[in-house]
Amino acid sequence: MATLDQIRARLDESSALFGRLLIAYEVDIERLQDKARGLAGERDGLRAREDTAAREREAARDALTARAADVERALSDAERERTALSEALAVARSERDALAEERSALLGRLEARERDFGEVSARAAEWERALGAAAQEKEDLVRARDDLAGERDRLAAERDAKPARGVGLVRWRGRTRKDAREGN
Repeated sequence: MATLDQIRARLDESSALFGRLLIAYEVDIERLQDKARGLAGERDGLRAREDTAAREREAARDALTARAADVERALSDAERERTALSEALAVARSERDALAEERSALLGRLEARERDFGEVSARAAEWERALGAAAQEKEDLVRARDDLAGERDRLAAERDAKPARGVGLVRWRGRTRKDAREGN
């Protein structure tokens, strides 16, 4: 029994010694478990943040890909539009050159017509002067004819006023004309 008592005494000593050590270990284990739970929660939070960041990164990459596709389409559209504008510019330049040539031709024709018009105007002015001179000459001839008709009427009136004397003159004139017609 003494041995058992000794064992029990030693067990009590060792329990006291190991008990404090076990309590310290248990406290450390509790602290470590709390710390592990905190770290696990932090790890889970970091994983959630990493997942969120990965989703955001994926969304940003998708948005950038979409934006790059939009930019590529815009560049392609701009290139097509630039090509179309270049072609339109070339067409406009050729039309401009054609219009310039046509304008030059029209100016040449206009100058020729202006020269022709100047010549026609000069001829028209000459004709107007000639027409004016002819009209004046006609008026002069009409006046002369009227004067002669008046003279004739006066002479006829004088002749009618002197019948005997006028008859002989008319006969003599008539014979002379008749002789002249026959060739005598």
